[in-house]
Amino acid sequence: MSEINGWMITGTNPDFYQATLDTRVYHKGQKSARFESKEETAGQAGQFGTFMQQFRSESFAGKRMRFSGFVKSENVAGWAGLWMRVDDHQQNMLAFDNMQDRAIKGTTDWNYYACVLDVPKEAEIICIGILMTGTGTVWIDDCQFEEVGTDIPVTGNFQENDNLPSEPQNLQFEV
Repeated sequence: MSEINGWMITGTNPDFYQATLDTRVYHKGQKSARFESKEETAGQAGQFGTFMQQFRSESFAGKRMRFSGFVKSENVAGWAGLWMRVDDHQQNMLAFDNMQDRAIKGTTDWNYYACVLDVPKEAEIICIGILMTGTGTVWIDDCQFEEVGTDIPVTGNFQENDNLPSEPQNLQFEV
């Protein structure tokens, strides 16, 4: 659990990670959130931790939304990234981006990152945050959640099924 108001720690191994307010390292203002591994074994075999929040999506339904912020990293052994997910009332994922295709690795100075997703009308919940696999530390600061125009491209690798074939493929395994 996180002691930072409105935020929580989840993932496959939340006990391996911690989040604190940092008054010495920040991008803007006087504080940032520091999310770091507590265990040397954090992130092994596909394990990860997230520092996140979730909220109802009704105010954002039918809109293109951007979750953005500034992130600084130190010794991230796996990878880290902002993430955003949109779910329906049965917790089926409707849209998702975790920056895995443009991951934060190693040690980096403050950089601006963003996830942009369309929020379908049937959406129920939006989740936002930062995730990390493996060991290391990331700081997140100066975040925004805002509507953007359709001129801003959607990010992420989970999209509607537009690229799927219209029928099953190679069912006899002979091709």
